[in-house]
Amino acid sequence: MMSHIGQDLRQGLRQLRSAPGVTVVALTALALGIGANSAIFSVVNQVLLSRLPVREPERLVQLSHYLPARKVTSGVSQYADAVAWRRQVKSLESIGAMVTQAMSLSTGADPERVIVGKADAAFLPMLGLPPVAGRLYSPEEDRPGGPKVVVLTFELWGRRFGADPGVIGRTVSLDAVSHHIIGVLPQGFRWVGRRPDAFVPAQLTGRRGAPGEALPVYGRLRAGVTREQLNAELAVASAALDRVEPRHKGWTLVGGDIKEYIVADVRVTLWVLLGAVGLVVLMACANVANLLLARGAVRRREMAVRLALGAHRRQLVRQLIVESLPLGFLGSALGLMAGWWSVKLLPLLETERVPRLAETRLDGTVLLYTLAVSAVVCVLFSVAPALSLAKTDLNEAMRPGQGVRAGRLRSALVAVEVALAVMLVAGAGLLIRTFFGLVSVQPGFRPDGLLTATIEPPRARFKTPEDPVAFYAAIRSKLEALPGVRAACLTSSLPLGGNYFRGEFRFEGTDQRAPLNYRAVDHFYLKTFEVRLVRGRFFEESDRLGTEPVVVINEVTARTYWPREEPLGKRLSIGGKPLTVAGVIANIKHMDVSNGDENEVLLPWAQMPTVNVALALRVDGAVYGDAMRLAPGLRRAVAEVEPNQAVAQIASMEHIMADRLSPRRLTMVLLLVFAGVALVLAAVGIHGVLSFSVQSRTKEFGVRLALGATEGNVVRLVMRQALALAAFGALAGLALAAGLTRLVQAILFNVSAFDPRLYAAAALVLFGVAAMSAWLPARRAAKVEPSSALRHE
Repeated sequence: MMSHIGQDLRQGLRQLRSAPGVTVVALTALALGIGANSAIFSVVNQVLLSRLPVREPERLVQLSHYLPARKVTSGVSQYADAVAWRRQVKSLESIGAMVTQAMSLSTGADPERVIVGKADAAFLPMLGLPPVAGRLYSPEEDRPGGPKVVVLTFELWGRRFGADPGVIGRTVSLDAVSHHIIGVLPQGFRWVGRRPDAFVPAQLTGRRGAPGEALPVYGRLRAGVTREQLNAELAVASAALDRVEPRHKGWTLVGGDIKEYIVADVRVTLWVLLGAVGLVVLMACANVANLLLARGAVRRREMAVRLALGAHRRQLVRQLIVESLPLGFLGSALGLMAGWWSVKLLPLLETERVPRLAETRLDGTVLLYTLAVSAVVCVLFSVAPALSLAKTDLNEAMRPGQGVRAGRLRSALVAVEVALAVMLVAGAGLLIRTFFGLVSVQPGFRPDGLLTATIEPPRARFKTPEDPVAFYAAIRSKLEALPGVRAACLTSSLPLGGNYFRGEFRFEGTDQRAPLNYRAVDHFYLKTFEVRLVRGRFFEESDRLGTEPVVVINEVTARTYWPREEPLGKRLSIGGKPLTVAGVIANIKHMDVSNGDENEVLLPWAQMPTVNVALALRVDGAVYGDAMRLAPGLRRAVAEVEPNQAVAQIASMEHIMADRLSPRRLTMVLLLVFAGVALVLAAVGIHGVLSFSVQSRTKEFGVRLALGATEGNVVRLVMRQALALAAFGALAGLALAAGLTRLVQAILFNVSAFDPRLYAAAALVLFGVAAMSAWLPARRAAKVEPSSALRHE
């Protein structure tokens, strides 16, 4: 038995060497299909399937507030509530809170901007991460006024301190405040959102109404407790919160899966990509099977004779499958190499918008998946040709041509390739329309020529509310003096920047309350962003501390809450502070260009100055063209006011907008690549089938030409065969696409999943590919010499 298998394997290797052209095409198809599958699955595995690198991550929850009336979720809670929940909610064995903040870290060398997690003493132990060096901070160190200590992540420890074990006990400066290093977290720790480089005690009071104590709160379920049981208990805690905090009425406290919070925005996209590469693999299988059928045609007589002499069909099937194994092994090896290289390149694409993409690797799970895909591929491309050859009839084999059964099977495989290609082309078309639809959306302001940056100075620098006003006025004055700068402004958050504030506003004279987006901006905001003022006035230099508080709202807010009234002069309040509507501006995109127009309230920054701000500069495009050319000047201007102040996240607004679209752009590009590969495979399949058909029908074409048929008649005959294959495949592909593309509706924008014009275009593309693929075989058929064809037969 083993000797027979060895002989069959050697025969398979000889066949690979004897037909190098067929071998190269087959190996390329397999490498593309298996490699793409391996790469995309590695991302799916890391982002969607793998566990977070903490102890029992399935028991971690985020405690959020949900407003059913508006389907709004807020992930921020008062720390006083977290303290109360520790007593009330028995389903949780621990509750911790943490918020991130950018700080300037200095060790005597150049300062570095780092993300610091300000967490209470329960947060890190809740994650179950024992330090690899030193210790975590204690509850005593987490009390207000406690010692200034810091725990480093493994990555910051290695990057900044060379993984020196002697770093414990040393002092570092965070925002000009000395902190003692007491511990280092284990390697590989990651968290949601902005990944912290270090942790410091939050040192919160836990008093209700204490300023600066609103932050995300997390919990760990007790063993055996389900999330449904937790949410039932949280409903009771939510009712208790309503009694002490009237603003919470209408909101419900819920415990949500942290993993779902991380991957919610990319889940559908990644499954769509994995499905797309699955179609590419199926096309590769059909293509290789077709090549093997063509190669096996020369052995039809051999198989028929062996059957006539008593060989069993199972023996022939086994032999033919074993002979195909060398091709499968080589294709799998090349696919694995292609997948490995692709995984190395993936983190260079979109590390921020796709969570944990930088951690993608070809691990044991991905290797097993790739081997499983390779095994399935080997079976798929080898079984059909083997069964076809093993069923060869002796009488049929003695006749010239490829055989009726083999010809039908090859045509069916090509039709399958066309159907799969239509599906991929249609899907790519939907995403192209989505992407360019998003690009064409007007954000409500002029993005070109805008340069942005963030400044997060230490809070200890400011002693009074007036200090930030003077500090940033000096910086803005320096910025406005830069050559090429037409205007500069301050804002608490940038449009489309990913950060926003949301608060509950009350409307005077009614019981109506609503959570609205808001940001604080200075009086140069309109000029810098070139936003249209619809009515009333915008903020003025006189709107500062001590003057009547005013707000400016957008058109959506005016229409929603004063649909048939003049909004100017109306009053609303937040946190008990009354505000008068002074003006209305045009709607601008708040978080994402794909979102509809949202309510927004602008507050005058000078009346409620914040420590951390975003800067925006309107650059004269005629002078500078690219706004990023002004980045060095921006840094120098800030350094003239505060030499040790770090300037972070310098980017043009066009770059920010492109970054918001990066997941969709990546999906579109990958689907375009897959669709391109599918078209090439379909073209190869159609060309191969028709070439073999022309070769096997040489006598027929010779007779037709001898009886008076023109070359055009023969060309049309072959082209009709090609277009018939394309038509059958296209119809099947369109039917499948209509059913399956509805699954991608969640990632489309202003595009129907069933777009007749787009589907028709996809079918026409395949007809064009079929026509081009058939042209050379058709010309060869038309050039057959009747006398030569008849003598040959």
